[in-house]
Amino acid sequence: MRKPAKAGSWYPSDPRALEELLHDFIQKPQPRKINSAVVPHAGYACSGSTAGKVFSIIPQADTYIIIGPNHHHPIVSVSNEPWLTPLGKVNVDSGVIEALHIDVANEANKEDNSIELQLPFLQFLFDDFEIVPITMGVQGPESIQRVFDAVRRAADENTVMIASSDFTHYEPELAARTVDKWVIEPILGLNTQEFLSRSRSTSVCGFGPIAVAIEFAKHKGGERGELVDYSTSADTCGNSAAVVGYAGIVMA
Repeated sequence: MRKPAKAGSWYPSDPRALEELLHDFIQKPQPRKINSAVVPHAGYACSGSTAGKVFSIIPQADTYIIIGPNHHHPIVSVSNEPWLTPLGKVNVDSGVIEALHIDVANEANKEDNSIELQLPFLQFLFDDFEIVPITMGVQGPESIQRVFDAVRRAADENTVMIASSDFTHYEPELAARTVDKWVIEPILGLNTQEFLSRSRSTSVCGFGPIAVAIEFAKHKGGERGELVDYSTSADTCGNSAAVVGYAGIVMA
């Protein structure tokens, strides 16, 4: 069982307080047909509002493939154990995980936030689903292609992908907004190569997962991306001198 690492610090550990906060973020769910999404993974006080706007339109699916950067271990891996949050247990889709042929490394995911921060949103919205938690501590072209090939082979029709990523890190707010607008543009056009080219000069932490999500959306017949919300930590947590950018994007 993967126990929560960030409950009580990045988001509430008390189930009732957590549900009340999620209700503030997701007041009127209006699910849409979506193939892939990009969602931030900072503490809820800073990025929860932007994340909530994306989850408000995420459709129900049997399986959510959640791909995030691994901030602690330089490997590409999948977790095959259930994940626990204050709202209960989330089971993994063992069939998809076995079909991926990606190394299982549960210990590599014990402390990372990029997958965990997405789970309470899904639990708040849906009762019956499973996850495929993939973290990418290596995000070069070969790793991106390898992960995309794996999910393309393993995913079925009732699967939605969530790429977990924040955008510019610790730059003045105006600079962060300018850079993020520039790097988000090719995501909206589902242009993977241009996005990767632009992201190389930025501090986007989950560029690999985002690239996989773009390719997955195109594989599923997606034609465009939509910027649902953009914010920076200055909007919610103060300090405009060194902000983190948060983008909520869907692709269909």
